Amino acid sequence: MKRRVFVAIISFVLALAIALPILAIANPTSIIIHTGKVFQNIFETGDMLFVISYDIEYASEPPEEASDAFLINLVGTDNTTILLSRQINYYQYNVISIYATAAQALGLTWETEYKLRLTGNPALFGSITEGTNMYTKTLSITDYNTDGAKTSKELLQEYCIIIAEDLEDDWVISLLTTTTEGGQVLNSDGAVTFLDAIPSLSTALPGLFQLSSYIPEISSPVSTANYSGDSSIDYRLGTTLGASITGIGTFLGVGQHSAAGIWAVIFILMVASIIFLNSGNSVAALILATPVVVLMTYLGAIPEAITYILAILVVVYSMYYFWLRGT
Repeated sequence: MKRRVFVAIISFVLALAIALPILAIANPTSIIIHTGKVFQNIFETGDMLFVISYDIEYASEPPEEASDAFLINLVGTDNTTILLSRQINYYQYNVISIYATAAQALGLTWETEYKLRLTGNPALFGSITEGTNMYTKTLSITDYNTDGAKTSKELLQEYCIIIAEDLEDDWVISLLTTTTEGGQVLNSDGAVTFLDAIPSLSTALPGLFQLSSYIPEISSPVSTANYSGDSSIDYRLGTTLGASITGIGTFLGVGQHSAAGIWAVIFILMVASIIFLNSGNSVAALILATPVVVLMTYLGAIPEAITYILAILVVVYSMYYFWLRGT
C-alpha cells in the first residue's frame, strides 16, 4: 500500500515539474510609465527623488504580489546598468518613487538622460520584452525640477497634486480636499497613497497633507540596485551555470527558471527514489529529500509555490503513515 502511495506522490511531483513552464505570471494587458519627474533637496541637501506615475493593467490581477512581480529601475545611459531599483507597491494605475540619498546622488549627474524602466521580475516571467512586460521612459532635461523661483519642494507638492487628480479620475475615489486657505491637500486616502509611494513625504512636505505630524529623526527611504540581481539564478548559481541552464531552456523552449526547475525536480526525485529503493521507507525518502527541496528553492531553481505544495504533501502523508493507517 505504501509503495502505491509513494508512487502516486512521485507521479504528482513529476506532473508539477512538467507544468513548471506555465507557472509564470501572465503578462499585463498593457504597461506604461505616464510621467517621471526628478526633484532635489527633498529630504536632505544634495539628494534626488524620482517620482513616477505608471499603469500595469490587468483585467484580473494575478495572485502574485505586485512587489514580487514588478520593479521600477533607474537605468544608466548605456540602457543596461541598473543604478537604483525598487519594488512597486500595486498593479494598475498608481505612483511610485526612487530615492537617492545625497551620498548616492554623488554618483548621478543632474539633467542626464537616464532611463526609468518598469519591468517584470525575471524570476516570475518566462521572458522580458519591451512593451509586453517592460516599459522604458528616457528622462529629458524638462523632467528635472531645479530650485529657482520655486523650490524643488514646492514643485514636488504641485506635481503630487496633479498625480492625485489623475488618480482620482481613474479610481473614482476622492484623494484631495480643499482647505479654508483655498489650497488643495491630500485627504486621509490620498495620504496613504502617497506615503506608500514616497515614504516620509509628510516630514518633507507637511503642507501637502490635511493632517500631518512631525516625528523627529525619521530615516529617509533608501533605494538600491540589488533586488533584481540578488534574486536571479545567475547570482545564486553563478553566471557559468546560469548560462548553461539558459541554453537548456532555449533547447526545450522554456525560460531559464523553468529549465532550472525541471532539472531540480528531477534531481529531487532521484534522491527520493534512491532512498526509497534502498530502505523501502517512503516517509524516510520524502523527509530526507526535503533539505534538497529547500536548497533548490533558495537557489531560485524551484518556485516557492511548489515548495509549499510539497511541504503539504509531506505533512499529510506523514500523518497518514504515523497515525491514520492503523485506524
